[in-house]
Amino acid sequence: MGSGILSKESIDLIKNTQGSVVQLGPIISIYTLPKDVFTKLNEIVDKVIKEGGETKGSQLAGRIKEEYAIDPELLNNEDIYNYFNFIVYCYIRDCCLAMGFDERNAFYSKINIGEIWVNKMVQHEYNPIHWHDYKTTVSAVLYLKVPEMSQEKIDGKHQELAGQLTVVNKSASINSLEIPLINLMPIEGQIVLFPAHLLHTVHPFDNDVERISLAFNATHKFRSGSKEELKPRGKKSGKLGKNIIKRRNYHGKNK
Repeated sequence: MGSGILSKESIDLIKNTQGSVVQLGPIISIYTLPKDVFTKLNEIVDKVIKEGGETKGSQLAGRIKEEYAIDPELLNNEDIYNYFNFIVYCYIRDCCLAMGFDERNAFYSKINIGEIWVNKMVQHEYNPIHWHDYKTTVSAVLYLKVPEMSQEKIDGKHQELAGQLTVVNKSASINSLEIPLINLMPIEGQIVLFPAHLLHTVHPFDNDVERISLAFNATHKFRSGSKEELKPRGKKSGKLGKNIIKRRNYHGKNK
């Protein structure tokens, strides 16, 4: 079984040989918003857009005309702010489990929600590749209104990434054995969370439609110097417990 084309017997042997896969790298989690949260957020965002709130365009990377700040008090009144805290805790829990640590470390961590803003994205607008504030550890995007976006060719070029979010982990090589980036199709009613230091971009679309999303930053800090400090799961020997990760198709369902 050296170099060159493998024999059928060798291929069959490889197919029937199963191993354990341990994920190394950033964790992305996708959740579905509760219906009441989704409804309330749409009402709040519609009001902010209609009234033309505080613009954030000059402070954000997006080449988007209408980007508005959201007053936390608006979210507090509808208990949405608490939901944001809750979902960040869920994400930190996912990361702890994926890294082989006890999920209780997430429950004892400190979470702070930072800036919150709305993106009203229209035809040909986009978010160039960027990352978020170095003091931020978690970024989140919620999809409130996602219209159909054409995937047809324009000037002979495919538009299959129209309106999608691309998250980049690192540069790729021709013989790379890892996924350097992932393209995420926006789905109405979903929230995506990922490490804030990762480069990411949102692709433009050619349809004359509106795509509305809400984004926020968060910072987490594990409490140190106590019995709740990060502890690996498993035996006292220090071996990590089984690293079980639900594989997702990144369209909101678990495989």
